[in-house]
Amino acid sequence: MNYIHINNITDLSKILEEPIFLTGDRSLIKEEISHNMWVLSFSDNLINRLEVQDLEEFLSQLLKKRTVQLMQLYQNQSATFYFWFDKQASQLRFNIISGSNAPLPFGCKLILLDSPESILKDFISTSREYAINGDVIEFFNSSDDLGDDNDEPEYVLDVYVRAIHKA
Repeated sequence: MNYIHINNITDLSKILEEPIFLTGDRSLIKEEISHNMWVLSFSDNLINRLEVQDLEEFLSQLLKKRTVQLMQLYQNQSATFYFWFDKQASQLRFNIISGSNAPLPFGCKLILLDSPESILKDFISTSREYAINGDVIEFFNSSDDLGDDNDEPEYVLDVYVRAIHKA
């Protein structure tokens, strides 16, 4: 896993040149996930200046670069790029794994998106709220008085997914 704290929007360019690791072997998927996962946290100062378009531009450049890497290094292979907002950690995360339409390694219900825009908007608005109110988040369940802890709603995660393959 690759962690990076972003203080300036230009810090994102460091990620573009990083190599990817794809095997095409489903038994090595954990290694691919570990090597190719990026976890991005942002300074409060940057969050207050950040716009959705800044992050959309970064994602566009990233997808172009990953496509070029895939074609140069793994000529006959396809891959799945996926991107999400880890709300509990206030981090943007992305990864790439072998195969198009590869099953994603999440243990929750997923909503697969064709565009990252709603994820980016949620990230910016939530992160700005954290920056203003602090990192303390209170979670409460209005049905606590009902007494049954097994009735918690299923966790649902929005994930932007894009297949990458040789054109």
